[in-house]
Amino acid sequence: TFALGAMMIFPALIDYAARIAPPAQRAEIGLSALADIARLTGAPCRRPAGDAVLARLAARLLGPGGRIAVVPQGLDGARALPGGLVVVGHDLLAGPAGGEDAALGRILAVDTSAEEADPLRPALVHAGPRAILHLLTRGSLPRDALAGYGEVVLAAPEPRPADDPLLARFAAAGVPSEAYARALDPSGEATLGLIEADPFRTHAPERPVLSAEEWKVLGAICSG
Repeated sequence: TFALGAMMIFPALIDYAARIAPPAQRAEIGLSALADIARLTGAPCRRPAGDAVLARLAARLLGPGGRIAVVPQGLDGARALPGGLVVVGHDLLAGPAGGEDAALGRILAVDTSAEEADPLRPALVHAGPRAILHLLTRGSLPRDALAGYGEVVLAAPEPRPADDPLLARFAAAGVPSEAYARALDPSGEATLGLIEADPFRTHAPERPVLSAEEWKVLGAICSG
């Protein structure tokens, strides 16, 4: 009976904690999740020039409060963490020339998915009810609450959001959607909506998200 009651209360506890979590609390949990991911991928790459480009990229793609962290290995693509934090595998940013729009699309896609499915919720599920009660009463998760969560994040498939909200994000960010659609399905059959409704199908964006030199800087952010 106790176990059954706990199973019924736990989802409500998650809902409540996620609903009332302030931005600073979400950001702290996102950084804790990133720290656990870093056990497997290596620490996020930091170089002054690269950090400046990442800040501009986050402002353009994610909006106010958005942040992008780049890890050197072990992550295919991008994942959204709590607090507006998107973690990106370095390979995504250092890919062959011509793949920039597809890379930008994957970042936009995971952030759009985070608007549909709050990334705080799976983190709280992993942390468990005692950790959530600690969060609610003391304002933070216990230090080891997200131990092992890195494996969960890295094993999860990269989400694909619904086309309409994603296309709106592409339009707002000034990124064509076809390159992302072709990266998902080269034939275009499974992503026809993203190709036909590409907001820049007939004209290029007014200005690129990043210059060629800025892409070079990002490609080298994990070097040295």
